[in-house]
Amino acid sequence: MKNVITILFSATLILFFTQSFGQTILVADNNPGAPTGSHVYNTLQGAIDASTAGDIIHVIPSATNYGDVEILEANDSISIIGIGFNPDKDGPQLSSVDDIRISGSGIRIAGMTVTTQIYIGWTTGNYSGLSVENSDVNYFNSNTSTAFSMSNVIVRNCIVHNQNTTNIAAINFTNRINNSIITNNIIVGYPATSTGPAGSITAYNGTIIKNNVFLGDGEDNKYAFGTLQNCTVSNNIFFGRQPGAFTSNVNNVFNNNASVGAFDNTLPPTGTNITGSNNITSITVTTDVFTDANIIVTDNWQKDWDPTPSNAALLGAGNDATDVGVTGSSIPFDITGTSLPYIQTFIVPEVIKQGDDLDVTVRAIGN
Repeated sequence: MKNVITILFSATLILFFTQSFGQTILVADNNPGAPTGSHVYNTLQGAIDASTAGDIIHVIPSATNYGDVEILEANDSISIIGIGFNPDKDGPQLSSVDDIRISGSGIRIAGMTVTTQIYIGWTTGNYSGLSVENSDVNYFNSNTSTAFSMSNVIVRNCIVHNQNTTNIAAINFTNRINNSIITNNIIVGYPATSTGPAGSITAYNGTIIKNNVFLGDGEDNKYAFGTLQNCTVSNNIFFGRQPGAFTSNVNNVFNNNASVGAFDNTLPPTGTNITGSNNITSITVTTDVFTDANIIVTDNWQKDWDPTPSNAALLGAGNDATDVGVTGSSIPFDITGTSLPYIQTFIVPEVIKQGDDLDVTVRAIGN
């Protein structure tokens, strides 16, 4: 009974969104015995190929990964929405893929688990508009040989790491990417087994990097940045990870950041034409930074760790008067990463008399 009613409730949600926004809702569902019908596909690529501008694809959680997918210009202005990286629900299933390869504009990806990479600029072209939100991404890559440019990229409220690779930036935005924003993310950015220098982010061309938490193990040669040129860095916490760059740090501004427990906590870091103010390097006790002291900075990343800051020096100390770190700014970090509407609880009476009303309590969540 519960499963039947849950399906009906989901259909109601889909109908509501369709009527409210005039978009077609497509569903990718590769679960055994998944329902079939119009706009329902058993592969994510099939749903993408069938989409048109403005369509929304809901990726149903599954124990089976949806594999590699490509988003091309024919699929401009679509949204792909999964259940989040740590949803508050029973059952371990997530909406997961291996690679997402993007050569299009106006793309939104939310609530997905990407086990390998999001590859920006898969084919030649000039693109604008990519938003990746509430997702767990192994790493972002734009180190392609094709001639492309991408502007207006936003990475927000994600967990980003490269736990399965060595010496590759967690977010590699080459100089082909312009006017990007990297905000309110937890960035692990290294495998602990890495032996050479590594940087969490490579960025150019006016990238704004704000309200993130960079995690490291305090070792030398583990930097927050690989190459950083012409960027603004503000309201970040560098925890055990040097706020400098091991390749190039040129023409950047560092304001209202905090560095704790790194091999070198200097802020602003060493570089060419580096400026900044109101940075915090006075915190010396690493266990006095976050409310949740159970941070595990290894390859075995714990996604339910709470990154709320507790040190008084971080509270309200951002350049917008909100907290330094991921709980600051206008859209704070959400530890569930929930994007796809889903039912958390569904309560019905165990016994009911014939002819009586059925009282049902439903609690749902979703962005």
